Amino acid sequence: MIQLFDHLGAPAQQHLIQVNGIEILAVSAGSGEPLLLLHGTPKTHIYWSKIFPLLTLKYRVIAPDLRGAGQSGHPYAEKGYLSTDVASDLAGLLDALKVDQAFVHGEDRGAEYGFVLAAKFPQRVKALSFAEMMLSGFGLEERSHFNKTNVNEAAQRRGVWEWHVPFFFVPDVPEMLIAGKEREFWTYWMNKQSYDPTSIPAELLEEWISLLSTPHGLRGTLDTYKATLENAEINKEIQNHFPQIPVLAIGASHFFGDLVSKSLDDVGVVPSTSYIFKDCGHSIALERPNELSDLLHKYFA
Repeated sequence: MIQLFDHLGAPAQQHLIQVNGIEILAVSAGSGEPLLLLHGTPKTHIYWSKIFPLLTLKYRVIAPDLRGAGQSGHPYAEKGYLSTDVASDLAGLLDALKVDQAFVHGEDRGAEYGFVLAAKFPQRVKALSFAEMMLSGFGLEERSHFNKTNVNEAAQRRGVWEWHVPFFFVPDVPEMLIAGKEREFWTYWMNKQSYDPTSIPAELLEEWISLLSTPHGLRGTLDTYKATLENAEINKEIQNHFPQIPVLAIGASHFFGDLVSKSLDDVGVVPSTSYIFKDCGHSIALERPNELSDLLHKYFA
């Protein structure tokens, strides 16, 4: 497993914690106010390898493998990947690490989990950075539709067509088609989502492909998508209970862009600040680690 290092070159501390009926792996380093980093799908905590040492100088950075990813648990239970389950995992993780309240930065699916964490456990989130995600029930499904607008925008690299949301949702079919083609599929996947594919270190891609080549690794990833409709209902239920905390909306010009802030507006959460990284794809922490670090330092000041 790839090791994360702090700003002094010291390896991050490893934690394997029992929470909410499963094991959660997390790494932490640094001092100062806690900052919780929530990765997207199909990534793991090593996604933060470039930005991690840029943040530990000021923050106590905590980066877990979310349920279904990496070295954390991959439960079989029906509806075991609801966003509320992940939020409960994260609250338990903060309890175990003796953290009362944290800044939260999430990207992709991790942003939605951060949103639900703040709504369900408002006392735990000091401020939320919501990056490169449209909330289930508030724009995500519409972007998965097979229509002229979505297809043309994706072809022109002005946006994204989320074709994979219904594909991953279908039982058994993606497992059948991806098995044996993991390297080809996930390499295409990561490159297609990037403005600069060379920004993704080869060793990170190798570790992700290795994990996604196991039955439980692929199942854990796909099951997060199979919870999309239930997560949409969860977001609709909590939209009027979101706390009055600062929210930063971050988009990338060659993926979600301004659709991030629009999705938050639609759910009734007006971002206090919105920012779009130009000439950047979906993996902001890999493509623009220095700029993202500067933005988070400024925003979480």
